[in-house]
Amino acid sequence: MNWTWFETLLKRPPIGLWDLADILVVSILIYELLKLIRGTRAVQMAVGGGLLAILFYGSRSWHLETLNWLVRNMFGYVVFGIIVLFQSDIRRALAHFGRVDVLMNVAGYLKPGFVHQLDAAEVDKHLDINTKGLIHGCRVIGRHFAAQKSGHIVNIGSLASLAPVAGLNLYVASKYAVRGFTLAIAQELAPHHVHVSLVMPDAVQTPMLDLQVDYAEAAMTFSGPRALTVQDIERVLIEEVLPNRPLEVTIPMTRGLIARFATFMPGTAMSLGPTFNSQGRKKQEALKALRAPKE
Repeated sequence: MNWTWFETLLKRPPIGLWDLADILVVSILIYELLKLIRGTRAVQMAVGGGLLAILFYGSRSWHLETLNWLVRNMFGYVVFGIIVLFQSDIRRALAHFGRVDVLMNVAGYLKPGFVHQLDAAEVDKHLDINTKGLIHGCRVIGRHFAAQKSGHIVNIGSLASLAPVAGLNLYVASKYAVRGFTLAIAQELAPHHVHVSLVMPDAVQTPMLDLQVDYAEAAMTFSGPRALTVQDIERVLIEEVLPNRPLEVTIPMTRGLIARFATFMPGTAMSLGPTFNSQGRKKQEALKALRAPKE
């Protein structure tokens, strides 16, 4: 575990207002999670999940170090745990509210690294969050959709679901699995009038992308023209995926075509890898320069 955040806290001046706010927010988060673990009603689960989502995005701008560490390292596990531990609560919620029309699996985790340098714990973490959490969500809600003869499952994959990206091997493995699973259940649920869509975006400007700036292994992530925004994904989901229910969507389409080319012709794609890595490293250095404090 990386304890740099803790060492940084020890070097800081005496506790100030933002430090107290940091401690308070983390305490509230832990309290909400303990309420979930003790077993709560569906409404309380929804409140806890909403709090997690707010903290996930808010931690980026609040500059709360403890919260940032907690969100980056534990958020995906919390989503996975809620799905697995509270299946009965989810079913009771379905019975209470009558029906659910759309399931979106959006949790994700990524830590770059070359295969000969990987920590064994990272293998489980990538698969638990990116793959197994998604599978359990589809399994639980899929039963409900099949019974009501309608529904739409939207799984968020990645262009890494199509193209093998050196330096992100565990993420690629987990997202390849997501694509294979999604295409399989699309066939299984079609007779029950349930639609399944896989959305595969390029790099999105989130804390997960911010993390990759400091990893040379993740250079190819930055080889595209620009990072997508959350609003870009939202627009595609609302304007294209939910109304039309396509089987697969890549964002943007041009990068999706390149990713599919890498799948069909892996040998040729490997020869182009150094060029994409070079482009990505230049952008990483530019981003680091922007982030560096001005003298």
